Amino acid sequence: MATGAFGYVLVSRDGTGQAWDLVDVPDGWELRGIAYGNGVFAMTNDRGDIFVSPDGRSWERVLQGNFRRLSKLAFTGERFVAVGREGRILLSQDGRTWVEAPANASIDLTAVAYGEGRFVAVGWGTAALTSTDGRSWTPEDLGGYYTLRDVVFGNGRFVAVGDSGAVLVRQR
Repeated sequence: MATGAFGYVLVSRDGTGQAWDLVDVPDGWELRGIAYGNGVFAMTNDRGDIFVSPDGRSWERVLQGNFRRLSKLAFTGERFVAVGREGRILLSQDGRTWVEAPANASIDLTAVAYGEGRFVAVGWGTAALTSTDGRSWTPEDLGGYYTLRDVVFGNGRFVAVGDSGAVLVRQR
């Protein structure tokens, strides 16, 4: 599944990625992030809304964000975490009911990843945020100002990428 502009989602017909169907999400706007967990897909958009779907084809808005952008989501096996503008962090067990978690920093967050019991959220600024539970977040100094666009976890490390060729690696 892939998200993008104008409220459209691409859904693979057979799971191979060779044939796709275009699905229109009413009021989807600019779709930003998507994750799957606990039997639902959860998706964010530029307006701060969150949508859920059991199959990727029919979507329901479960949170209206009042134009406070949400960027990316991660799922831990237990909960979803969504991040966005002005340090906005939201948590959900089921993808439908969301609560806000304090970021303890005013960072425009663009991405979040989870691995080996830790979240890392990145964005624009001099710090990343880390958390072991998604509820309490701690700023971690990056040693300079970066505009980071995405972060992933793999092979025992977090890797963040951003503007001007920035690549930052954090060992667990």
